Amino acid sequence: MATRLAEVLQFSESDVGRVALVVTEATTNIARHAGRGEILLRRTTMDATADFELLALDNGPGMTNVAACMRDGFSTAGSSGDGMGAIARLSTTFDIFSAPGKGTALFSRISVRRERSLGSQLLWGAVGVPMLGGDVSGDGYAVDEAPGRSRILVVDGVGHGIHAFDAAQKAIGGFHRMSDEGPASLLRALDQDLRGTRGAAAVTVDISWPDREVRYAGVGNIAGMLLSPGEKGTGLVSHPGTLGQATGRVQEFTRRWPARALLVVHSDGLSSRWDLETYPGLSQRDPSLIAGVLYRDFHTRNDDVVVLVCRERDPRLKEAT
Repeated sequence: MATRLAEVLQFSESDVGRVALVVTEATTNIARHAGRGEILLRRTTMDATADFELLALDNGPGMTNVAACMRDGFSTAGSSGDGMGAIARLSTTFDIFSAPGKGTALFSRISVRRERSLGSQLLWGAVGVPMLGGDVSGDGYAVDEAPGRSRILVVDGVGHGIHAFDAAQKAIGGFHRMSDEGPASLLRALDQDLRGTRGAAAVTVDISWPDREVRYAGVGNIAGMLLSPGEKGTGLVSHPGTLGQATGRVQEFTRRWPARALLVVHSDGLSSRWDLETYPGLSQRDPSLIAGVLYRDFHTRNDDVVVLVCRERDPRLKEAT
């Protein structure tokens, strides 16, 4: 499945081989050390770069010393001990979070073609998974970038299955089409677009980087939190209603984007009981890894789910490491 995904991205034969090795090592580690776990695969194409992403998630015993486990030759299971180091070397971006009793979450991104554009100021990652047994997800997300501006949308189509998926995709299409609209006016326009569909809940966020300003608006059961070190998080207010059905009140709010801020937005397929403070150091990791841990530990399992995590990109780095 992973190699087919890489071929869809038009990876070269050698890069398809990199993907195969990374997935093999990641799944072997889960089987050997945790017994069971989950592999999530995602493909993206942005700017001139195609990305293959892997999240390997387990609730096993975790690692006491991650740095030691990364060294070639180190093993607690009688193997050669080369797997973790091999994944890191084969990856364009690699990140890992593990602690005793917290399981292990591993993230690998393999990027090909040209360098990623440095014009984007938003570093983001996401997990989107249908409910158990579902073929498609009615939850979705979109990210749109322009010079000095980043926009995101998280949407949850009412119900499950193809009709919820269609509503979510229609909202995503409108989000990209109406890029000049602010959050509140965008949701009002999406309310009209979604007439005749199942309807959807949605939150949209608009970040102006020169002004360090965040504007957002929400309708329905989508949760969001703007976090900054040493401060209490700011919840994103979403008013009751359903786009395309009974929207109710749409109100836009404005906040300042704090230094080293982290934005987490998710559908109601994720419990709101998560607290990053219980995972020391996780908030500083790659957004995709954070999204993966939250999904692993707080997905309700009886609903579609989307988790989108964003932070400001460090302008000194070409790629998060």
